[in-house]
Formats: sequence, structure tokens, C-alpha cells
Amino acid sequence: MKKQEEVEERNYEEIKRKEEEFRELEETYKRGIKENEEKEKEIHEMKREREEWEKQFNEREEQYKTLMTEKEQLIKKHEEEKERMKIQMEEEQLNQDKERKRREEEFREREERYKRLIKDREEKESKMLEQMKQERMQWEKQKQDERQKRKEEKKKEETEEHKSELHKKQQSEVSDLTIGLNLVLLGETGAGKSGSGNTILGRQAFLSKKSYKSVTQDVAVNSGTVCGFPVTVYDTPDLFDTKGEDIQQKLNYVLQRCESGHSVFLLVIRADRFTEEERKTVEKIEKLLGEKHLDKTWILFTRGDELEEGNITIQEIISETEPLKKLIQKYDQRYHVFNNKKRGHTEQVKMLLIKILKQDFYTMVREDELKPNPLKRRIPENEPVTPADSLPSRRIVILGKSGFGKSAAGNTILGQRVFRSVMRMNSVTCECSVKHAIVSGRSVSVVDTPPFFDTEMKPEELALEIAKCVYLSSPGPHAFLIVFPVNMRFTEHEQQIPQIIEMVFGQEVLKYCIILFTYGDQLEGISIETIIKENRSLRHLVQQCGGRFHIFNNRDVNNREQVNDLLQKIDTMIEQNGGGHYSNQMFEDAQRFRRDEEERRLREEEDRKQQEEKQIQEEIERVRKETEERISAEIKAHRWSEQEKERPRQREEEQRKQQQKQSQDCVCS
Repeated sequence: MKKQEEVEERNYEEIKRKEEEFRELEETYKRGIKENEEKEKEIHEMKREREEWEKQFNEREEQYKTLMTEKEQLIKKHEEEKERMKIQMEEEQLNQDKERKRREEEFREREERYKRLIKDREEKESKMLEQMKQERMQWEKQKQDERQKRKEEKKKEETEEHKSELHKKQQSEVSDLTIGLNLVLLGETGAGKSGSGNTILGRQAFLSKKSYKSVTQDVAVNSGTVCGFPVTVYDTPDLFDTKGEDIQQKLNYVLQRCESGHSVFLLVIRADRFTEEERKTVEKIEKLLGEKHLDKTWILFTRGDELEEGNITIQEIISETEPLKKLIQKYDQRYHVFNNKKRGHTEQVKMLLIKILKQDFYTMVREDELKPNPLKRRIPENEPVTPADSLPSRRIVILGKSGFGKSAAGNTILGQRVFRSVMRMNSVTCECSVKHAIVSGRSVSVVDTPPFFDTEMKPEELALEIAKCVYLSSPGPHAFLIVFPVNMRFTEHEQQIPQIIEMVFGQEVLKYCIILFTYGDQLEGISIETIIKENRSLRHLVQQCGGRFHIFNNRDVNNREQVNDLLQKIDTMIEQNGGGHYSNQMFEDAQRFRRDEEERRLREEEDRKQQEEKQIQEEIERVRKETEERISAEIKAHRWSEQEKERPRQREEEQRKQQQKQSQDCVCS
């Protein structure tokens, strides 16, 4: 029984063990199945990854093929470019060879030209020396002839006095026109006063002839328009040929007639001489004029034709004559040269007016600045305030290109048709003009100008008109109106107009500028502010003038509100500028800047020419040295060749002498 229980127990344990093994096998099987499933998933994932990799590989292979194709194309293109560059380099080499040959040819031509220039200069200098000798001899002969002719001139005195009386009657009929510029000619007999007056007026206005006795016996007056400017010329006799009691009387007569205009005294001196007698004459004239008139006195040299013939400048004459040099320094370099053989309104007359107008403008402005300002004085309690005190006058200068409506804008401001204005392609306004009117209870002056920015004007005409523009608005304009049509297309040239104005009138001028748009009737419902905002170039143009602008409808002349608004903007601008106007210092600075720029340009041009001449000289020197070295080398080579040819003959001669010596020795023995 016990044995059976043990067997059963063993069987139970065996069954239990087998069940345990079965469970383990089952667990193992489940784990295997699970592992198989995971492996299948991994295999599936690997297949998917392999497919993706194959796909990427195929894409990369395609990209590689594409890159290879591009590479081949680039290589081909590079080869083509290389071939093209090679051809281009060959062409450039050919061009360089051609350029080198051309420069060599130019150098040879310049060398020949330089040699001719030196030769011509030497011939010219020798001719000048010869001419100076001849002129000296002629001058000495002329002096002798003058002494003889003085006796003959005394006989003709009665005839000349009669002619002078007739001429005086003709002069008395001339109208007393003294508004504008008065030019008083002073100087010795024979200096060329009457001839200079004729040159200024461009006609035979005064009796002029070579004489040792004064042709002009009394003050002669003649007027005319010179370069668009009213000018009155006073031809005076030699004040020291006149009796002592009449000198001051005649001078006072001239000064009284000149009071109504701006006067300038021209001290006429011959350019070919300045003797001690003439220096004393100048001192006497200075005493008669007094200190207050010396600032308005200029030295006018005549006989400029003789300087041109002798190829001499007035600067050389001044630098060589010490008394004349001191005189010019005393008058602050106020001098000019006339060739009275050239009649008409030539460049010499224009340049004289430009110099005088500039100096006259500076003097007037300085005098105006020294006067007390009536607006700054204290007004007494019982003194009524007049409209002139409450509404000060305004001086306006209008600038712009032809066809922009400058003259029409001036007519609109003044409320009347005073400036000529028509629709034309060419400029109607050819010179500066000023008109005055009472506008809204105040005095307004408007200066209409020719088109300064059109390239047709010559530089000297431009300078004259600029001086007149400032002169007519003296002591200085309160506002510059830069006119533009509202419907125009703004090019690069229009954008540069403020810079041109700044260059002409100075750096401070834009503080006194307002952009004035014309043809306001063509806006068609669009505001000018919108047009400025949408146009970048126009916006920049307005900003250069401090953002100040105004618009005119010149067809609606009766619309005075647009004029009053403009005057109000000008008043506001004046307040922003400290209550002043465009001053003489600004104009002086602008003119000085232009002169400095012109001098700098001339210096650069001169330096460039000197550099070219220096290069030519260096090239000539180099060629000379190379030629000398080449010739020296050829001579040395020739000598060496001759020596080489001579050596065999010398050796033969030595051998012959030795043989002769040996023969003699043998005979003696």
C-alpha cells in the first residue's frame, strides 16, 4: 500500500513535472511565435526600408546622371568659353599692337610738333625783340614829331574851337537821361576818354580824334542802352586844361546830374605809359572827387590794341611799373582794358558792366545794411501805424526754364500784364526786367529773368544777367520762386536745377527759395500734395527747398487769394530766416566759389598740359639717350671688328720681322 502510494506520488510528481515542462514548452512556443512575429515585422520593416533605399538610390542615380550631364555641358561650355577667350585675347593682342603702333606714330608726330613749337617760339621771341627795338625807335621818333606838331596845333586852335562849339550845341540837344548807370570819364588830354565813351555806347556819340589839345572843351553827355541796361556817359574835358575857377564848377555839374542814378567814375589812362605827370594828375582828380567817391572809381586803360599787337598783357605792364602797381592796389584791383578800335557792344564792354554791376551791388547792400532799420525803432504812443509799417515791401526774383510760365506768374503776382508772356518754344524773356506794383496794400517788386538753365546762353551773357538780376532787386531779394509746370515730366536735368541755383547764388540761397507750380488749371481734381507724394523726384525737389511750394493758375488772374497765400508763405519763410533777405555776402561767396572752381579747373588744365610737355621732354630725352647708346654700341662694335681684322696682319708683320732678324743673325755668324 505504501509502495503504491509512493508510485502514485512519483507518478503525480512526474505528471506535475511534465505539466511544468509542458507549460515551459508552451511558454517557449509562445515566445517563439512572438519572436517570429517580431522577426516578420522586422523583415517587413527591412523590406520597406530596402524599398525606400532602392527608391532613394534610383533617385540619386538619376540625380547623378543629371549632374554628369550638366557637368559634360559645363565642360563643353568651358571649352567653348576657353576657345572664345583665346580668340578674344588674340584680338586684344592685335588691338594692343595696333594701339602701340598708333601711339608710336602719335609720339613721333608730337615730337615733330614740339620741335616745330620750339622753333616757332624762338623765331617769335626774336621777332618780338626786333619789334620792340623798332617800336622803341618809333616811340623816340614820335616824341620828336610831337614836339614839332605842338607848334602846328596852335595854328589850328581857332578851327578846333569852332568845331567844338558846334559839337557842344549838338550835345545840348541830348535828353537828360540819368536813370540807370552813370559813367563819368576823367583823365588827361589824349588818354582816350571820348573814344572810350563811343566804345561803351557802341556808336560815334562823342567827337574823338588824336590831338595834343583837348578836343572836348565842356562836359558832353550821351545815353543809350548797353547790353539791355540804361547807361549815361559823361565825357569831361581835361580838368587841368581848364581855368582854376571852372574846374570845381564843372565837376559839381557832373555830380549833380549823377545824383538820380548809380554813378561810376572811370579814370582813363593810356596802357602804354604812366609818367610822373600822369600820376600827379590822378592825385589831383582824387582830391577833387573826395574820399566818398573813391570807392566808385575804376581805372580804365586804353590802347588795348597796342597790347594785343605786342602780345603783352596789362598784368605784365602793371607788374613792371611800380607806381601803377601801387595805384591798382589802392583801387582794390578795380581796372579794365579797352581796345577803342573795336566798336559796338563787344565782350570788353560786357565784362566792364559785369565788374561794375557786381561792385555796385556790394556797395549798395553794405550801405543798406549800415542804415538803421525803421521796423526796429520804438513807435511813440501817439504815432499812428501806417500800412507800410505793418506790411513791409517784398522783392521777388522768378527763375525757371523757357516755357515754364515765369512771365505769366509775374503778371499774376502784380495783378497786371507787365511782362510779355506768349506760348512759344523759344524764350520770350531775353534779359532781366523789374516791375513794381501795390499788391494787397504792400509794395511788391518782381524781377523776371531769362532762362538761366537753358544751355543756349553764353557764359559771359549768363554772368551779366545774373549780376543784373541781383542789381535790380537791390539790396537783395526776399524770395526766389523756382517755376515748374505742374504737368511736366521731371528729368535728371530738372532735378539738378536747385544745385545749379545753389552754385550760382551761394549755399544759403535755397533757404530763400519756394517751388512755384504753374498751369494749376490742368490738375483735373487731383491735389498738388498728392502729385508730390506720388512722385519721388518731385518730392525730393520740394524737400531741397525746405518743403515750401505753391501753385498758380495763371489763367485766373482775378483770383487774388492765390497771390495772398503766396505772400503769406514768403512772410513765413522770412520769419524762419530771422527776418532778413538774401545778402551780399551770400552772392560774394557764390561768385568767389565759382572763381575758385574756374581757377582750379584752369590750374588742373595747365598742370595737365605741363605734365604732357614733361612726358614729351622725358620721352625725347629717353629717345636721345637710347640713340646715343645705340650709336656708341655700334661704334664700339665697329672698332672691335676692325681690331679683329687687323690682328692677322699684325701677326704676319711680327713673323716677317722675326724672320728678317733670324736671317740677319745667320749672315752675321
